[in-house]
Amino acid sequence: MNLIIALAVIFHIGITDLAFAKNQDTPSLRAEVHCALALSTLFHNVGSKSYRNKLAKNLPPRMKTCVTLASKAEDYGLSIPEVVAIGYYESKFSMTAVSSAGAIGPLQILPRYFCPKRRARGCDVIAAGLKAVKKFKNAYGDSYQCHYNAGRVCNKRSKGYARRVRSMKRLLEMYDNQIFNRLPLNEMETEGSDSIHRKR
Repeated sequence: MNLIIALAVIFHIGITDLAFAKNQDTPSLRAEVHCALALSTLFHNVGSKSYRNKLAKNLPPRMKTCVTLASKAEDYGLSIPEVVAIGYYESKFSMTAVSSAGAIGPLQILPRYFCPKRRARGCDVIAAGLKAVKKFKNAYGDSYQCHYNAGRVCNKRSKGYARRVRSMKRLLEMYDNQIFNRLPLNEMETEGSDSIHRKR
């Protein structure tokens, strides 16, 4: 079902290259496909109907932000699925997202740690966010998603966040194999993937 919805998202946005994915495998195309798949999950019981409708109206700019983010992932030694998964759970790919703690951008970075001059004004939130993810990955290894959410000490909430991020990452990787490598659909099942579709 996700793949069907993602195709609808792709054609709604105006991306028509997916049919040629096998022969035109590029980071940009891969970014478009992963972002469409991630954004398709917004239509699976995420919040109220009015909230989903609001997200749907803002779909094109969210898609653009996601593709920009994902297209640059490999420049920072990161994979497209992991960056898309983190961006999804941090902000649903909103460039203007600001948390109560003052985190900004699609990857929700704190300007005082990751922006030039330690301020939001003039900060490239895409580059700063990717640098932040890379820094946490280098520092904490396999558990970096938990620390990216919580800081130095993981807690119950951040562990749940990390599980959701890893679950979406695995699902995106499996769809990637189906689209670009033509693996059978029955090989794309993953434990915990249902958590992506649960109400948050």
